[in-house]
Amino acid sequence: MSDIKFAIMLPYYGPKALLQQAVQSVLRQQTATGWSLTILDDAYPDESAGRWAKGLNDPRITYIRNPKNLGLALNFQKALELSAGTYTILLGSDDVLLPNYIEELDRLTGIAPDADIVQPGVSVIDQTGQEVRPLVDRVKAAIRPRLKGGTERILSGETLAVSLLRGDWAYFPSIAWKTASVQGFGFDSGMETALDLRLLLSVIGDGGSMIISDEVCFTYRRHKKSVSSELAREGGRFTEEEELFREFEQKFAAQGWRRAQQAARWHITSRAYRLLSRLQPKARGRE
Repeated sequence: MSDIKFAIMLPYYGPKALLQQAVQSVLRQQTATGWSLTILDDAYPDESAGRWAKGLNDPRITYIRNPKNLGLALNFQKALELSAGTYTILLGSDDVLLPNYIEELDRLTGIAPDADIVQPGVSVIDQTGQEVRPLVDRVKAAIRPRLKGGTERILSGETLAVSLLRGDWAYFPSIAWKTASVQGFGFDSGMETALDLRLLLSVIGDGGSMIISDEVCFTYRRHKKSVSSELAREGGRFTEEEELFREFEQKFAAQGWRRAQQAARWHITSRAYRLLSRLQPKARGRE
């Protein structure tokens, strides 16, 4: 077994400056040890990011450049397959770890060593690095399970599945996944935005559990040019989600999880977001 507890896998395709911020937030800021960082460059045209990463000369950092572009899902799958840590983090190349990130993950995994999914507290930043609270994140905060007076909470089973099907309140790049629990599921190569929810529901449906905390230790970057934002405007995101909900409606029906089956059928928050995305262009036209 690897002596690396947290394998931070960073699939990369994008601006070099944002990658540098993400890497430096790991390299210079973390107050705890026990991590490694692997950058998987998906053949981004500008190769200077790779030269910069290799020039860091840090034994904890590995840089790999794909011979050709694999695309989002396949590069994520490669990252998952290459992970040799007890836990795997699939860090976004535009996100930033706060100094207490690894320390908080270490605390949570000590409390719940059997948890397959570790979700710490997250704040949201825009493309300039300023903290923001757009509507989608206010909704996530509203539907996220409460801690009930503690500093963390362990969730599992149909109740957790129902909660995520009603609205995906998780922040995928901030999650630490128990590697042995998720490598057997992997990512659907045909998806670009719903692949994280699919992995969550697969692990939970297989008996996995999640520990959550409100201790903020991760900053998630939300900006208009992200894949999810572009696909939401084009409608592709919702096509993916519809397919995903149909898949799990059938799976949970066969499993006898009737409430989860119904939650997958109705997927209320996804439908509301789809309606809002249709109305927004019209609203902008009236401005």
